[in-house]
Amino acid sequence: MEVTYLEFRRRYVSVLVGILLIFCLFALASLYWGGAPFLKGGQTEVSIYNESDFIYNGSNSSNTERYRLVSSLRFNIDEPWEVEVVDGYAYLTTMGSGRPSFIVVDIRNPRAPEAVGILRTPEIRRGNGLEIDGNYAYIAAGWNADALTILDLTNRTNPVQVGSVSGPELNEANDIYVKGNFAYVTAEQADALTIVNVSNPEDPEIVSSFTHPSIRGAWEVQVAGDYAYVTSPYTHGLAVVDISDPAAPSLESNISSIQWLAGARPLAMSGQYIYVIAHNTDHNYVTKIDVGNPTDPRIVAAYDPPRISPSFEILVRNGRIIMAGDFESGHREVAAYLNDAPYAVAVANISSAQQPRLTAVRSSGESYGITIDERHMYVASYYPKALYIYRIQRGGNQTAR
Repeated sequence: MEVTYLEFRRRYVSVLVGILLIFCLFALASLYWGGAPFLKGGQTEVSIYNESDFIYNGSNSSNTERYRLVSSLRFNIDEPWEVEVVDGYAYLTTMGSGRPSFIVVDIRNPRAPEAVGILRTPEIRRGNGLEIDGNYAYIAAGWNADALTILDLTNRTNPVQVGSVSGPELNEANDIYVKGNFAYVTAEQADALTIVNVSNPEDPEIVSSFTHPSIRGAWEVQVAGDYAYVTSPYTHGLAVVDISDPAAPSLESNISSIQWLAGARPLAMSGQYIYVIAHNTDHNYVTKIDVGNPTDPRIVAAYDPPRISPSFEILVRNGRIIMAGDFESGHREVAAYLNDAPYAVAVANISSAQQPRLTAVRSSGESYGITIDERHMYVASYYPKALYIYRIQRGGNQTAR
């Protein structure tokens, strides 16, 4: 049978489309089953922005703080969630999307971050809490993992899971604090502060699980001395738990406020003060609590940050509150400046006794995890999937290269 030119062209195009489709399916499959999680066929993509401003504001040059985006390391299928930085390396947990990951990034050259190690295991699905202590990473994981998992980081290019413990006491594990031989884990669905003996990283053991109405929906935890401080979004408060006997923790005191601690979730500690992010229908507060006397915690101040609704994470470093959150609607000048991005990192100056002043704010995608050192700020962005590195400049002088 004679084939016309049009018929030949149609068949030719169909074959090409079929080959292209097979190639795309193969590429996707190779990425999902064991392929590299980074862009460009396993090579990391580094975006350099030498002159990109973070934004700054200050009453004089000595108070001016500027954050310049040095680089970003973008990921293909891993959504960064938490980030910690130790000795020139950034460690990230991810949401997973079916492939929960722990990623090690070499940041010794901040302009050229490089992912050097990765571990995938279901025991770290949704790594909500991350703590690095010595050569070990401790991950509190929710989303049906409900586990505390320990990784050996001796070889940063090949992190290895060495121990894990799970159970109803860790249902939706959300945060972790490691001190000495014990890890203190909040578990939202268990309404619990669970204490795990990690003296043998290969065999972590739950030694107690403290539950009380004052820590319902236990969210985040900080530890100082013989006390653990736990936020509760459901009872709108902060609980002080006596952990002097890890096998028998007990409630020392608690404070709640439907106005100043509504929906209390992230917290940070600096000296005798704890800063808690709280939300009510009209305001989003950063509330300062004096815990100098653990038996009688007291609210001493509340800060309503303009233009931002912090909700994901809070740090206190060098007289600064650093918050990750989303922008409120109706602030066009901010949205326009930030290209309508709804998520941000904000920095507030708390070095004076007066009302804190917002001194910097900048979009970094959908930011969940943040950490900071003397020279740089590191932001884990869920979307776009990236690690952002910002250089900190104060008083108009560059502090790092």
